[in-house]
Amino acid sequence: MDNVAIYYRELLASLSHQLEQGERDIDALVADGHRRLLAAGDLTPAEVDNLTRAVRRDLEEFARSYDESRGENTDSVFTRVIKESLWQELADITDKTQLEWQEIFKDVSHHGVYTSGEVVGLGNLVCERCHHTQPVYTPEVLPLCPECGFDQFQRRPF
Repeated sequence: MDNVAIYYRELLASLSHQLEQGERDIDALVADGHRRLLAAGDLTPAEVDNLTRAVRRDLEEFARSYDESRGENTDSVFTRVIKESLWQELADITDKTQLEWQEIFKDVSHHGVYTSGEVVGLGNLVCERCHHTQPVYTPEVLPLCPECGFDQFQRRPF
């Protein structure tokens, strides 16, 4: 697994732990994670910026998808992926505390374009050129489109 993807997982696990402890300021949690990653010195400042931006983006997508899935049947692809991944911790925290994810992440914004080389955590990434769909279930570095080699994608729900 790519070094950046490993740090992505660690940052997400840290955020989950802090949310479980009652922390609710996502901006502060992500900023603190950003500072810790910079201080560790294992990643370049650009990698740290990209990593924390990816975590914010994926948390927002998780919040949106989780909120949408609450009214659906419990055996959706989204629900199955959550049950088998590190996102289960966040779903468990949400269920335990009855948080409204959209409210928690209201300041997190995403502009819709994902570029190869970014870390992504969950969703169907659709190539903007050829519309090839690439499912992502665990944190990984987004490669070029395997069909046409293009580097930009849109995320679609499962």
